[in-house]
Amino acid sequence: MPDLPGIPVRAIERKGVELLPGRAVNLPMEKGSNHYYRARATESVPLRVWKGNVVAQHEKFLFYRGVGTFAMPLSVQVSADKVAMRQAVTPGIGEVTLFESRNGRASFLRSGLQSSSGVVDRLLPDGSVESLKRDLEMLARRPRPLSEGKGFRVFYVLPRQQTDAILPLAITPKPTKLVRVLVGRMETMTPEAAQEIVRLLTRLKRVPGTQNAEVSEIRERYGRVLAPMIRRVLERHPALWHPALESSLESLGLPAREGNLAQVN
Repeated sequence: MPDLPGIPVRAIERKGVELLPGRAVNLPMEKGSNHYYRARATESVPLRVWKGNVVAQHEKFLFYRGVGTFAMPLSVQVSADKVAMRQAVTPGIGEVTLFESRNGRASFLRSGLQSSSGVVDRLLPDGSVESLKRDLEMLARRPRPLSEGKGFRVFYVLPRQQTDAILPLAITPKPTKLVRVLVGRMETMTPEAAQEIVRLLTRLKRVPGTQNAEVSEIRERYGRVLAPMIRRVLERHPALWHPALESSLESLGLPAREGNLAQVN
């Protein structure tokens, strides 16, 4: 949708989409598995997508990706031995699932969150990733993909009222029944991870470009969340920044000038 003069329109509109209740359709498939196919494992009706007067494809879901500007409904702080959680709005998140992968050990816990805040022990019960996947399916009543990387994560389901407020949805003609499930997933930086990044940046600043193996290892360990973690560490410790870090950060897939990293001091 185009922006109106002086008024940005934060919305998307889908046209040429037809619902096919009770119809069997051939869905596009690729060679091998694809985690997006999980979105088809629902009781939703098939869709026929038109491009002009031609059928472009059939599907079971509409995919979109965007950047949100709303306040997170839940904040989490991980310390050495505790996990503190606080809801930013009227309490509505009934429970959370905490998961940590550290030192080759996977652990998780489902915990009730009946008030605006809660504190639990960080030492979570041992459990397999497969057990967690089944647990999340029960939590959301829908299968969700789960990365098996290192770190501390928090999962929760937002109440329907908050989902509708964050992502308003209008369908024409109006369906007889609409089920919406919005699952929050938070990648939380632990004190140990922050200390590891501080040590790495300190070494890279002293001897730039000589820690290639360590750089590759930490990039593999934290993946796409490494960039925001480095930003957060530099915000907390601006004295760590040095122009010598520029090439090393680029080797992490994080241009030093991106997000004004070079200006944090």
